[in-house]
Amino acid sequence: MQALLREYDPFPARRVRTATDYQREILDLFDDAEKEGEESTGRRFIRWRFIRGLGRNLTPDFMARIRERVSTSFYLRHVFAHQLRNIEDGTVIVYYSNPKGSQWFNKLEDAEKWFITQEELRLDNERVGRPTTKWVFESFFNVDVKVVLGR
Repeated sequence: MQALLREYDPFPARRVRTATDYQREILDLFDDAEKEGEESTGRRFIRWRFIRGLGRNLTPDFMARIRERVSTSFYLRHVFAHQLRNIEDGTVIVYYSNPKGSQWFNKLEDAEKWFITQEELRLDNERVGRPTTKWVFESFFNVDVKVVLGR
């Protein structure tokens, strides 16, 4: 009878996954060097993801890609993630920060100034967003830049 129940059980007893296991899977997704600077495009946007060298100001990298691909007015989104460690049990999570986007830009110089201020905020480890005070900054995880194109 037990063998029959195990065979047809809709929810078989398997290894229970923890949040730590999911974090390892997420980190494995970004270990591929080919994904560095990966570009994805849509009808009205271009997005780049940066996963290496995040401890420095990435404004020159952003602007080089924007100068190469954008020729109209545009709007920017600058989304980044940090790894945070719980000081009680050592759990590591990825915490995304989604600050407000920019205004519409017609000049690349204005966009560069905006990026410089956003990167200064991202690199300031003291101002990292945290769920509670039990979490401390561990490392940078990734930075996404999305350019929404005007007509």
